[in-house]
Amino acid sequence: MKKGKYLILVVILAIYFLIFYFIYGRDSIAKSKKNGTLIIDNNAIWQVENGNWRNISYASEIEGLSWQEYKVYLSNSYFGTYFLWNSENKWYLFDSEKNPINYDGNMIASNLNYELNFKEFTTREITYYNEINKVLTENGLASDQKEYTVKDLVSIDYDGDGIIENFYLLSNVFPLETNPNVIFTIVFMEKNSVTYPMYSSVENNDGFNGCKPYISAIFDADGDKEYEILLSCGKYSKNGTMETLYKFEKDSFKILINN
Repeated sequence: MKKGKYLILVVILAIYFLIFYFIYGRDSIAKSKKNGTLIIDNNAIWQVENGNWRNISYASEIEGLSWQEYKVYLSNSYFGTYFLWNSENKWYLFDSEKNPINYDGNMIASNLNYELNFKEFTTREITYYNEINKVLTENGLASDQKEYTVKDLVSIDYDGDGIIENFYLLSNVFPLETNPNVIFTIVFMEKNSVTYPMYSSVENNDGFNGCKPYISAIFDADGDKEYEILLSCGKYSKNGTMETLYKFEKDSFKILINN
């Protein structure tokens, strides 16, 4: 009789621990195992471990990443699995027989132990300026700019709630026809007539400063089944590209990492 009671108790405890594991433990264990490297073109190398991001920049670390196998995405579409080799801060692709692979487009390479899921989007020119003028005024800028060098709009249901979010990217850096005293780059999201700042830079123009923004990718970068935004900002000439990975949390954009 006692053995029967003990058996029932053991079964109850086993069921309890299984329920606890599936509710709490499984996700925690999965998160703790999320690690690997994310390569953004020739601009940034990011390592994530247990949800913590860091830049890889030392030559010895970069060398250690060469001849590893990566899943490669070009212009946000899966391209294939290849070996990557780095030389003079440039990445080259090779197949399993070490034959070089030519490629074209923005590259994201990953050896993370979870899948990268991308959202498709299109970029078009801004034609409606009410929100733009409002944000420019809030930033102390004149709304009658003579020359925009970037005026892009991305409209997408970013968070999957059935409501379209509009991402505005605006800049007057590197003008061809004018020479403004102040240059700016502003990126923000608008949803339900509410604006959420994402990136803002306003500075005196020296002819070579500032950067031109564009959204490179909208994808689940950290494996939590929510989408992050990779905002790229091209600097003057060969000064490179600033890469920033954003996450939208609690009604504001948070930077996970940048280079």
